[in-house]
Amino acid sequence: MHQTNAPPCTASLECRRHEGFAALEWLVVVAITALLAAVSLPAFQAVMDRHRVRLAVEELTASLYLARVEALQRGGEIVMRRAPVDSCSSAIQPGHWDCGWIVFADLNDNNLLDRGEQLLQTAPRTDGVSIYFTANHAVMAVDRQGQFNGSGSISFIVRPLRDARASHTVALCMTSGGRLATRQGVTAC
Repeated sequence: MHQTNAPPCTASLECRRHEGFAALEWLVVVAITALLAAVSLPAFQAVMDRHRVRLAVEELTASLYLARVEALQRGGEIVMRRAPVDSCSSAIQPGHWDCGWIVFADLNDNNLLDRGEQLLQTAPRTDGVSIYFTANHAVMAVDRQGQFNGSGSISFIVRPLRDARASHTVALCMTSGGRLATRQGVTAC
């Protein structure tokens, strides 16, 4: 057996390397991490708000185009309506489409999805986003010319629920010719 007569470890740099982290060092790391999280959280929330609004606008745009194309192909008889009242509390308020919507072939022109009528699309609830149809309707019938509610000119206002500043708001505008455009940072078309 061979014994070394090495001196016991003192406060030298080499001894500290083997002891691990001190409590003070951990507190510094935690404090820096908390500070970085606090600084970046508002920016991250703004990015998420813009993302949610963009997704809702894209979903709404796709549904409007689908309803219009189907009405042109079928000679009308297409309805786009907000989700039923029983599926969401904000559906009670006129013009609010936050709870989603459906697109269907309305063969009997009663603006309701009845047995035997084809459901073309269901758009689910959009979390964290408010969608407001400025015409204040729950139903849009699309005629054989592809015009919504006989006028063709419609608009939706989409904004995040958490931060309703105009800079995060998007207006989705459709002209009477059926052309859709988005306008960032405005609450009207």
